[in-house]
Amino acid sequence: MKNLNLSSRILNSIVRSEVYGLQATSNLIDTKENPMGVVLLKYGEDPESQPQFKFYPIKSKNFQYAATSSNDQEHSDILMGRNYVTLGIVDQFRDEITLQKDDLISKYEKIPFGSLPNKYQLENDELDKSVFEFNLTEKINELESQKDSLTKIQKSYLESLLFHSKRHYTQNTKHFYEANGILQFSGKGFHYDAQFFHSGKFEDKPQVRQASIHNLVQTFTYLIQSLGLNGWIAHGNLLAWSYNGLNFPWDDDVDFQMPIRDLHKLAELCNQTLIMQDPLYGNGRYWLDFGNLIGRTNGNGMNNIDARLIDVDTGLFIDITGLSYNSEVVADREYPTLIQFFTDHKNEIGDMILDKDPGLTDLDRINAEDYVNVIQKELNISANEKADMVKKCKATTKKEKVTKKSIWQQVPTLSTEDEHYETKKRGS
Repeated sequence: MKNLNLSSRILNSIVRSEVYGLQATSNLIDTKENPMGVVLLKYGEDPESQPQFKFYPIKSKNFQYAATSSNDQEHSDILMGRNYVTLGIVDQFRDEITLQKDDLISKYEKIPFGSLPNKYQLENDELDKSVFEFNLTEKINELESQKDSLTKIQKSYLESLLFHSKRHYTQNTKHFYEANGILQFSGKGFHYDAQFFHSGKFEDKPQVRQASIHNLVQTFTYLIQSLGLNGWIAHGNLLAWSYNGLNFPWDDDVDFQMPIRDLHKLAELCNQTLIMQDPLYGNGRYWLDFGNLIGRTNGNGMNNIDARLIDVDTGLFIDITGLSYNSEVVADREYPTLIQFFTDHKNEIGDMILDKDPGLTDLDRINAEDYVNVIQKELNISANEKADMVKKCKATTKKEKVTKKSIWQQVPTLSTEDEHYETKKRGS
């Protein structure tokens, strides 16, 4: 979850799609760390039954031919770029692999799948408000008290929380990258994840692309249901689903939302894992990846997406966003009913919500302008590092002011804050 997803930064996007795909695949094989686990899913036999899962942690030592038969000890923990034939892995597992359908189904049915209970199920179409709150300090203390029994994923999750809790939101870097800028691709690269981009062939096969997106949504929905978590498709995707249960033909991605507490639990259980579609429904393989989950404001705009589920065979993805009580401004569509409240409290509304956000760190409670003083007076770093951090603060400050101004421009019948007060004054 730390911003270690740097692979796409070294890719040259000013190339044709097939060349970009070769770069991405080569880079993935050479630099991608091992998955932390594989999650098998078993969908419910009927719509009312809960899907089930089976988690298999990746233990690199099971594949370490290099640890016993090679001098390449330094790289003995890397799976992605190793040759399975020369390492002896194929011979090791040859007798355990079968392509006979009946044998595969028989083995699959013997897997001890399970599920987790949903503590916060929908009641009367409403979720308990507690699922939209996340207490960062409590979570860190809870995990640190259990350090000796944490799983590999939980340790990584804790490491990420600690890392980002000491980092101001103005200094965040981009975590997810898209395959944009590809030549002769009509801007379609924005809908493909850079690290798993292969080619543009799916643009000529809209049915295949649509099926990939549908399977992504179906698999992710069953995953969170098996873990006892809540989530839903949103925006235009939800409108499309209301028509025929599929995406609109012109829509190439999906927006998915989860309560912030459930999103954190998913990160704690399944971050950096390979999710396998129920083989009775398809052979989809999906990479689940999380960015920085701390801080719920737009900030510098680098990480508006919290997590992503990526089809490793197509590069298509669904974006996952957590919903929470936070210090961000209320959506403009709510202004017709809240305009008077915002007018009466326009100077302190940000602080009112900020104080009630348990997911914020003390560092993130310092606004971008004030953090410049912290950088210049309190941080013991080089002048160049300070200059770079101050530059990021000023860019974020500028962006935040533009956002605040746009809010008033979207208030019905009013274009600026000043016009609002003039109208109110005339009315009185």
